Amino acid sequence: MKHRYSIIMPMFNEAEHIQRCLSAMLSAIQNRKECQLTVVDNGSTDNSVQLVQQQGVTVLEKKQLAIGQLRNEGAEDAREEWLVFVDADIEVPVDWFKYVDGVIEEGFAQVFAFVDIAPDSAPWYARAWALRVLTRRGQVTSVDTLPGRNLIVSREAFEQVDGFDSTLITGEDKDLIRRLRAQGASALSIPHPKLLHWGYERSFYSWLRKEYWRQSSHSDLIYKYGWPWRLVRFPLIALLHWLLFIVVLLGSLWHCWLIICLLLLFIPGLLLSLRLPSVYISFVLIMQLTVLYTLRFLVAGVAVVWFWRRPKNSC
Repeated sequence: MKHRYSIIMPMFNEAEHIQRCLSAMLSAIQNRKECQLTVVDNGSTDNSVQLVQQQGVTVLEKKQLAIGQLRNEGAEDAREEWLVFVDADIEVPVDWFKYVDGVIEEGFAQVFAFVDIAPDSAPWYARAWALRVLTRRGQVTSVDTLPGRNLIVSREAFEQVDGFDSTLITGEDKDLIRRLRAQGASALSIPHPKLLHWGYERSFYSWLRKEYWRQSSHSDLIYKYGWPWRLVRFPLIALLHWLLFIVVLLGSLWHCWLIICLLLLFIPGLLLSLRLPSVYISFVLIMQLTVLYTLRFLVAGVAVVWFWRRPKNSC
């Protein structure tokens, strides 16, 4: 059975990717008259809007909204029973909606998302970091968080919780799933088919900056929900890594302890990397992820201290 979808594609300065990703979406819905496609622009200063309009797709033009509010604006214009949020840098396969229909037909989820990975042309750190999600999303599984950049949710469930929290700068997707689950909705992650995420970081410095920026969601959500363990544990692990890093520096003064201290620093990242499904495990990927996890925790430790120093109403 073909279901009815309102596809909402938020966009900001995506001229590099929008033609590829929009063309892929148009191909996926080519024979589906029951689909509504809307691009919601957030004040792009490049020619993104013109490129979309050339494809004959409706564009809602907004300016400088938080991503949650931008998605909400698209949802307000939606008229179909299922909302499909797909960012303008996500490429879907041509038969994607066959799988979306299948998940809905099973009747197990009111909200779900597919795994997206970086393309083969991406730098090693972007490819490796994208694959890390398979440690917990390598099979069809119930989850407590899903990415907003590709998210399918029933319109009824979405409206029941009043959509995304428009006050959050980041973490709006985690917050939405948390509120949906609190209302009894089930959330699923679907590992196949995989989507391509073209919005990967082009430099290692950009990757570090984005990981730093992402940590603001933890402090904002902790303030909102009152220190739940599910949200508190990551900042605590990040701060523990800084303690281990200090131990490594001290251990370097006594060479006999240096190796032990380094092992202590990298073991958490190694253990997380080894959770990958066996089909993806390779020595190189495990080493890459171990380093990236360790750096992420160190960056997050700095971010945690900085963001927690802000006033609670600072966004």
